[in-house]
Amino acid sequence: NTLFNGMMRKDRIMDIINNFIMWSGDNKILAAYHQYFGVKKAIKSTEKAYNERTGKAGILWHTQGSGKSFSMVFYSSNMIKILKNPSIVVVTDRNDLDDQLFSTFCSASEFLRQEPIKCDSRADVKQVLEGRKTGGVVFSTIQKFEEETGLLSDRINIIVMVDEAHR
Repeated sequence: NTLFNGMMRKDRIMDIINNFIMWSGDNKILAAYHQYFGVKKAIKSTEKAYNERTGKAGILWHTQGSGKSFSMVFYSSNMIKILKNPSIVVVTDRNDLDDQLFSTFCSASEFLRQEPIKCDSRADVKQVLEGRKTGGVVFSTIQKFEEETGLLSDRINIIVMVDEAHR
């Protein structure tokens, strides 16, 4: 009953098929229930922040080993469709985490319909954002933002995801 009343509702199963199943390398990935519902709440929060121009969409908390990287890909893919291809900037606090997330996003590039970019400096991030009006999945570490402060872009169609933001 739980499966049929929850996952198999016509609207939900169509959403899962269209937005929460992806190939990563040779593996087909289906979002787990906590990824599906967490990403759906993050989407709703982002749409509200975008429409109200607050710039603050919220937090999605994961425990270690719960599929955070895939949740970030599912969220990104959905936001690319909903906001008509915004630029997505992923900021991490460690090189190993940056490499892991970048690898996950690269393996899902077909699902995202674009290849992720890794930036070596704040100036690189700024240049990538200035060089386009839409699109792009850009990776950088927070350490690269110590060199200066100031506005990277005044575009409204940029989503920034910060992994380990509590640090």
